[in-house]
Amino acid sequence: MPKRVSVGERLAEDKKEAGGLFQSTKQARRIKATFYIKPELAHGLEAIQFKLWQDTGKKRGKSALVEEALELLIEKYGITE
Repeated sequence: MPKRVSVGERLAEDKKEAGGLFQSTKQARRIKATFYIKPELAHGLEAIQFKLWQDTGKKRGKSALVEEALELLIEKYGITE
């Protein structure tokens, strides 16, 4: 059975593994997060996803779009780590 690790130790380990907040998405580990948003924001997200598919012919996942939006917001507020 694996050893239990405190939340603080796990966060420190995750931070060390990540090597920074804006690590490339292919290298970064992901966690599941659940949020409630307004219906119009969900519709806007789907509209962006559809527009990108029309423009590029490639489907971009909603998670990738939300991740991009959060990175822009974090950058806007000057959060580095």
